[in-house]
Parts: sequence; structure tokens; C-alpha cells
Amino acid sequence: MANPLKLTANDAEDLTIISACLQDAVTLATDLTYLPKERRFAAVFSRFCWEDHFGDGKKRWVKSGVHFNGVLGVQSKDLDRRPDEVLELLAIEAKARDDGAAEVRLAFAGGSSIRLDVECIDCNLLDMGEPWAGRRLPKHPVDKG
Repeated sequence: MANPLKLTANDAEDLTIISACLQDAVTLATDLTYLPKERRFAAVFSRFCWEDHFGDGKKRWVKSGVHFNGVLGVQSKDLDRRPDEVLELLAIEAKARDDGAAEVRLAFAGGSSIRLDVECIDCNLLDMGEPWAGRRLPKHPVDKG
């Protein structure tokens, strides 16, 4: 891959950039894992290359690994854990606390979410492998109201 993304987020503002890169990324519940002994939450997504770093206008997707360090706890809400159910990530949001800790929320289409209680924001995103051409372009219904 010519220019794989390799990003680090250490505060809520940095995390908005990773969130934008992962908007509409898809994954399976089996590709999300919490490793409590390592205090790490990790996920593998297929993400749309919004940055279009290829410059040819083609629709490309790439596998991206994301992990959060310093994770003290994980809670999920309405998360479909069937192995074949595709989860579509809408956004990653963070609420920092005065002590440097934070609550990070991964919001998925359909209202499900994962909440990470982290000692500090420490997130990394890394593209893995070669991108592939896709026919599907992420799209959202237009809000009327």
C-alpha cells in the first residue's frame, strides 16, 4: 500500500480525526476484543478510504486495526454478537475527565455502542494490507427536519 494510515490519538481532539477516518467502517462482533490483563481493547475494521490518497477517484476499502491502551473497563449496549452480523461504525466520541481519564464511546448504526473507561486517551489506528476496490460507497439517509 502506497500510503497506509498510521495515526495516534492522545486527546479527544486527536480522536475526532481517527473517528472521521473510521466513519462507516464495518466489522463483525468477532473482530472486537477486550484484553483485560493487557488493559487493551482492539478491533479490526474494513474502512472506506475517505482520504482518497490514490487520487484516481476509485472506491477503495482497507483493513485497519485500532486499539486503545489503558482500558479499565468495557460495557456494550444493544450490541448484536452474532458472528455473521455486520456492525457499522458511525463515530468514536470521548469525554475527558479532570483527572486525565476519559470515557470513549464507539457508536454503531442501529443505536448499539461500546463504552470504554480509559485511564487516558491512547488510541492507535494502522492500515493493514493492500486496499481493494469496492462497489459500495457509504451513504446516509438525508435528515428531513
